[in-house]
Amino acid sequence: MANPTTELTLSKAGPQSAALLAAIHADAFERGWQEDEFFKLLSLPTCQGALAAQGTIPVGFILTQQVMESAEILTLAVEPAYRRRGVAGQLVREAERQTRAAGARRMMLEVSRRNAAALALYDAAGYAEAGLRKAYYPDGADALILAKSL
Repeated sequence: MANPTTELTLSKAGPQSAALLAAIHADAFERGWQEDEFFKLLSLPTCQGALAAQGTIPVGFILTQQVMESAEILTLAVEPAYRRRGVAGQLVREAERQTRAAGARRMMLEVSRRNAAALALYDAAGYAEAGLRKAYYPDGADALILAKSL
């Protein structure tokens, strides 16, 4: 494992990153998205991705989609061994920076009400509850819709 003090670097993730993002997503979630799903999304002009690496090791990514002044975090994944090191927070800030630079004024996302770590991350980043989707996830969990003005 890389030294935890090694600086995190962020780079753009495009369609060529689809296999890597699918591998990270599979490590981070019970049902990871497939490579072709990432390829299709990252091929859209409305989608942006940012990849985080510690040294030469890819440790996480964020994927957003933007339509006019509204952006959405589609997914955020961090390798389990690199969690609780600030990776997710840096990725959220980078996604906000990218979408704000592209004209977004608001960022939204959906998160499981049962995901305490993600809820704490987004609360610390200034997101507030904007809606609810009852029993949205396969495990029956509700999805909180969170939003933040950029």
